[in-house]
Amino acid sequence: MSEYIVTVNKGVDWQQLHTELTTDTSGSSIANIPDRAVTVIKLRPTNNRTTHYDLTVAEADTLKNDDRVMSVEPAGLGFIVTSKIQDGNFSKTANADGEQQNWGLLRHTSATNIYSDTTDDPGGTYNYVLDGTGVDVVIMDSGIQADHPEFQDANGVSRVKQIDWFAESGVSGTMPDNHYTDRSGHGTHVASTVAGKTFGWAKNADIYVQTILEIKIESCLLQMHLTLYWVGTTQKQTEDPQWST
Repeated sequence: MSEYIVTVNKGVDWQQLHTELTTDTSGSSIANIPDRAVTVIKLRPTNNRTTHYDLTVAEADTLKNDDRVMSVEPAGLGFIVTSKIQDGNFSKTANADGEQQNWGLLRHTSATNIYSDTTDDPGGTYNYVLDGTGVDVVIMDSGIQADHPEFQDANGVSRVKQIDWFAESGVSGTMPDNHYTDRSGHGTHVASTVAGKTFGWAKNADIYVQTILEIKIESCLLQMHLTLYWVGTTQKQTEDPQWST
């Protein structure tokens, strides 16, 4: 037997299939399911679609015929992925001084509340693979401090794309001189939470900015229109696009 990665189709009740695989069904045969209790090699509680099981070649081939299953692949094959590690102080402090980490990064990778009823750093590191490389994010807020070190890549180059929104959208108009600044700091805070190299989730994403707060309503609506037009005409679409605001 060998380790296989079983991935179910989107929308499938993963728990039901998992229960069938890990239960001895020799007395009541279920189509495409081994008639024994399959050993779980790696249970991934934060991923409800992929689990690692110990299967024979014949069992793996048969399981592929189950309509609920998207793929059954031997572990260790495919792409080599490097896991990255972020360490530091993940306490839930209200103090703005000192070197702090985004405690949400550590918390969201755990199925249970590792903080319990305290605000202290529970220990451990934030391990991740996806860092937003190849992803574009648009921050629509009060602007951005474009030269902030949080928005630099590994080579120290800013990931803030200071484009001319009118030119990129093919619309007549002139960009304001202070577009890539931030009077209140709120937009910078939002951008760092989304894509900051220390505080953010998409640590290496390219950042685009629209200033829509603290300006006249007419200008706000125009900036929103330019953004939607730019997204609709310049961004690559996938077969299953994921839109969020």
